[in-house]
This record gives sequence, structure tokens and C-alpha cells, in this order.
Amino acid sequence: QNISGITSKEMILQYLDVNGKPGNLVDPKKVRTPRRFLTMPPYETESKFPYAKLDAVGLHVAAKHRGVSLDDIDFGFGGSTLEMLANCDNTDPFMVTKVPGTKNFLLVVKSKDYVADHAGFGFQFERLMTGIRMDDLKNATSAKEHLHEMNVGEYRVLFRAETDAIQRGSPVEIKASNPRYWGTKVMFQMISSGSTKLCHGTKARGELTGVSVQSLQQVVRSSARGDHIKFLERNILDGMKSIHDQMKGADPGNVFKISFDRSGSLCLLPVRGRSGDILPPADVVRELIE
Repeated sequence: QNISGITSKEMILQYLDVNGKPGNLVDPKKVRTPRRFLTMPPYETESKFPYAKLDAVGLHVAAKHRGVSLDDIDFGFGGSTLEMLANCDNTDPFMVTKVPGTKNFLLVVKSKDYVADHAGFGFQFERLMTGIRMDDLKNATSAKEHLHEMNVGEYRVLFRAETDAIQRGSPVEIKASNPRYWGTKVMFQMISSGSTKLCHGTKARGELTGVSVQSLQQVVRSSARGDHIKFLERNILDGMKSIHDQMKGADPGNVFKISFDRSGSLCLLPVRGRSGDILPPADVVRELIE
């Protein structure tokens, strides 16, 4: 349903398992390849609550179960926010709002409508690498997310990002896509989710042909040169400062869209209507975090 239609915190918390964890990563050496992916009927979900738009859930878990003081946090980022800021890319819509009930917590949210097919090869590979049958869709639509805090420049950031698996207690990113098209996206996804390892499956002609594990450092080295990384870092810090400065005086709950001009300068545009529905009503948000 539309997140703006939520009228009580119970409507959100009924879907929450605060102790839930992703599965442990299967030892890649025990995965036989080649292995044919399955042809399955589509099993699709839209980017609506409770399958998406889970930012309010993350705020609740941070404030009420993880001991995070949201008044001490400057920003809340998802798994793709760093990528957007680093490359000054507003191809996908990103929104920002000051979270009601907080001192100055600025939540940055990707607000793109999409349909996820949990029968697809990528999801089949994730299930395989966490010890689940590739055709087992019983819990396919559940989302496992990791929260962690990090200093980014002068700002304190709370990251909330999906986690595919864990290994020795640490998050692991799982991908079966072609690295040729990753750019810096996977690198920033790993940083955002706190993943120290990437499990990558290579595929060809409908078959899984190999599985490898890379460290975050290896992914970084293959994603960008040292001088380019410094350029990306500067873009991130400049973008964060611009958002922070432009949001001074903004009323909690008001939503703005992030845009970049031709020079790469970030500006915020007021949003009205359903495109600005990124959180439940303000009274419900306060219930969740206070």
C-alpha cells in the first residue's frame, strides 16, 4: 500500500522481525558449476510497502532497538545514495526530508518505482548461496537490512541497506551481474551495507559458470583509480554540505527532490503529491521513534 496511508505504528511493526538475519554464505568451493538456472513463472512485487519504502522501519529499529540517538545523526542514507552523490547523477529520483520528531535528521531516499521478479536469475543465485533451493519462494519477498553508523567528512551518517548474506557475522554482498556494467555502484553498495566481501557469480547462456569471493578492497581497486576516488569523495562531501545548507529552516516532513545542474551543482526542488510519499504521516513517524 502507499506509505502515506499508514495510520498507526502497528500497521508497520506487524511486518518487523527485529532479530531476523540473512542466511550464512555457502562456501563457494562447495557449489558445483556449471549449474543451470531454473525457468520459473514470474514472482513479482512492486516497490510499495511492505516490500519497499522501509525507511520508517529502519528509523524505528535504530532508535528503539539499537540505542541510536537520532538527534546525533546528520543524515540517513540508503544503499545507493553515495553512488548518486559521487557521480552527481539524478537519473533516478532521490528525495530528502527532515524527519519529524528529530532535531535535524535529514533522510535521503531513492524514490523509484520498480517491479522485482524474485524468480529471476539474480535472486536464484542469492538463494543458492545462502543454502536455499533456487526455486524456494517461501520467504522470497522478505528483506534483510543492516544498519550502521559512519562518519562521512564532518557528518554522522546512519546507513540502512539490504544485506544478502553474512559470513562470520559480517554482511556479504551477492551479485550475478556483469562487472563490466558496475562502474562504482557495487563498491558504494558494499560501503553502504557494511559488506566486507562480495560473492560474485558468473553466468552464460542460462548457466552459473563460476563463483568467486572478493574483498571490499579488491572491488574498490577494480572500480576506480586513486585520483578518481578522491574526485568522487569530493563530490560526496560537496553534495552533503549543499543538502545540509539548503535544508536549514525546512519544516519537518516537507520533501525536496535532489537535482544537479550541468556544472554538477546540487539543488533541491520542492515536491508535492504522491512522489513525495517517502514516510508515513508525521504523527506515525513520531510514534515509531520517540
